[in-house]
Amino acid sequence: MPFGPGLPFTLDFAGFTGAGFSPTPGPGQLNSNDFRFLGFSETTGQTYGATLTTPGDYARGTITGTADPTTAGVYAATTGVAALGTSLVIQPTGAEFGMTGGTVTLRVQYNGAAPIGGFTFDYDGVFRNNADRSTAVTVAYAVQADAAEPTTYSAPIASLGFTTPLTNVGGTAAPWTQVALAEQSISAAINPGDYVFVRFSLIDNGGGGSRDETGFDNIVLTAAGGPVLPTLSIAPATLSAAEGDAGITPYAYAVTRSAAPSDSTVQATITGGPGLVAVDIASVLVDGVPVAGFTLGTPFTVPLTGAATTATVTVNVAGDTTLEPDEAFTVTLSGPSSEYALGSAATATGTVANDDIGTVTAISAIQGSGVASALNGQLVTIEGIVTGDYQN
Repeated sequence: MPFGPGLPFTLDFAGFTGAGFSPTPGPGQLNSNDFRFLGFSETTGQTYGATLTTPGDYARGTITGTADPTTAGVYAATTGVAALGTSLVIQPTGAEFGMTGGTVTLRVQYNGAAPIGGFTFDYDGVFRNNADRSTAVTVAYAVQADAAEPTTYSAPIASLGFTTPLTNVGGTAAPWTQVALAEQSISAAINPGDYVFVRFSLIDNGGGGSRDETGFDNIVLTAAGGPVLPTLSIAPATLSAAEGDAGITPYAYAVTRSAAPSDSTVQATITGGPGLVAVDIASVLVDGVPVAGFTLGTPFTVPLTGAATTATVTVNVAGDTTLEPDEAFTVTLSGPSSEYALGSAATATGTVANDDIGTVTAISAIQGSGVASALNGQLVTIEGIVTGDYQN
């Protein structure tokens, strides 16, 4: 489920019955494109979009009344608390979400048309503590263009974490408890199409006896208001030039920023298209300075300092006399510094047009003497006279 300006992501687990997760959820299920679990013995839940509807770790059903399950898994808790209703909770054991901990990650895509400078996040913690054992919950986040699980997250946000009491609350008749956490504003550069990941980490926090059922409810993720971050873009979108027989042919691209409130950097990566290999690129320059150790596919830094709003990236293509099809390359911007976001034009292409003429091949050699030409699939040069017959 996406979020955007005026369209918050909200999830209160109404209708959830612990029936599992699916990319096309049915009654009582949640969307597995939104969730990823790490810490259960059944590992299939570690993949977004997995189908997890068979009774097991991800589909343990509903907890009602004073029922006290001890099997690890995801449950729907009928809490009896008006502000909560039904909540998603985890039942830990020593080996699962217990001594070594576990994580539940929420993934939400930003579908706004313009970059934003952050988001707000709010949720309620939920627990039932019927034994003298504590669970610690921490929350961290990550933002990236890739839908895959991030490799790094922020440090835990202290104001979004909570710890259940070490002393039981009510013994076997322990009620469900709501932890009302305050909404937090988080600064982060978020571009259209980026994914926001919010990771809940649960781990045993000492004590003895059965572990607390612990979870969350009333999740709200909202696009931040306020000023939009300045953007970094590249132009023109396409360039085409004849390769040349020798020397270099320059392809110049302007990397621009919409405003200059502070120094900025952005990463640029050049990748080869069909036919283009490393030796075809003689050099790459940023504002006239060669990029040291340039290689295809490896990002390099484009700085914009002071009042400068434009930097020039020049790709110098080496000329040759080899008869070959047209070649191409792509320049892609990524990783803008924290005060900036990528603009809508973050990719440019270059076409290296072939201008070489090879040895003229006789028509008879092309035709050959067999059913198929021996030169089938090859690029050849021919010569001849074109005639036309115009009849009134």
